[in-house]
Amino acid sequence: MMEASLSGITANATDKWLLVLPPEGAARNVGEKAWEALGELLPAGNRKLFDTKSYLDAFDRLLKNPADDMVVDLTNQALVVQCLDFGATHVLVMALSPVTRFTADLLRRRGMETIHWFIEDFREAKYWREVLPAYSRFLAIQRGPVEKACADAGVPFGYLPTAAILKPRASVKTWSERSGGIAFIGFPSKYRVEVLEALAREGLPLKVAGLGWEKYRGPLEANLTGRGWFGPEEAFKLLENSRIGLHLPSEDPGPDRGNSHVSPRVFDILAAGCLLLSEEAPLIAETLRGCVIGEFRGPAGAVHAARSALAEGFGEEILAANRERVLRDHSFARRMADLLLPAA
Repeated sequence: MMEASLSGITANATDKWLLVLPPEGAARNVGEKAWEALGELLPAGNRKLFDTKSYLDAFDRLLKNPADDMVVDLTNQALVVQCLDFGATHVLVMALSPVTRFTADLLRRRGMETIHWFIEDFREAKYWREVLPAYSRFLAIQRGPVEKACADAGVPFGYLPTAAILKPRASVKTWSERSGGIAFIGFPSKYRVEVLEALAREGLPLKVAGLGWEKYRGPLEANLTGRGWFGPEEAFKLLENSRIGLHLPSEDPGPDRGNSHVSPRVFDILAAGCLLLSEEAPLIAETLRGCVIGEFRGPAGAVHAARSALAEGFGEEILAANRERVLRDHSFARRMADLLLPAA
């Protein structure tokens, strides 16, 4: 017997999926969207959430002198019990969840398919090399060294990008209805500041928001529209009123462009009906094949590309087609449906 899911894709009705949610950060936000999508694709009896934050906080309160290792160990013990009690067949561990290699290996040896979705940059969150061999499958938002390490360890690899985080809207403003120019949402870094200050020096209309900008002092202060946490509603309003959504990696990609990953923000920008203007990255172009986007290299390239797009305008039908494709092909429902599809 097969259970219907999305657009004719089916998942085995006997499968029982347990999702492990990390305690904080962007990985938690992605995990919450993945869990929400699983709720649309699987019956309640076939899915279970293990929220590591709840367990970490509870054990931290219970212990008189909690040590980090002890709290993590107790959380892992609770995870094993939950998996066995639920009868999980698949355990999806989101990036940065405090699941030890021993626990992942134990669950795999108990017959469960253990899957790690690594949505971090492999150059920043380096724990992946240690835990990778314990999993049945390893999914990542990059290829390169991660894919090679999987091949070396005999662990099946899958490229699985994230998806649009912001809630989809039935309609958005057209290009001509938007009063804003360029919008950037993200935390500040040396490279991002360099590109954004170049745009501001040229007098291009620019709005900048995101966590971390409250500490910034410099020529971009007049362009800041959100200091501190910038929620999803605020993000959508800013994007919907802007003609261009800017994507910048945190570091200058230089010769390492092949390892640049695809941020959820690129999907949000297109879903909000903006023209996506992105630092050139092969994986972004591959993932968004069929969409029309603008690319550049470095601060000078960003200035030229943005000025040209704002001066020449952009076709409404192209932006609408971009938006339709993203909402159809780059949602968390689609990502989870692809994951649930039984292997051929």
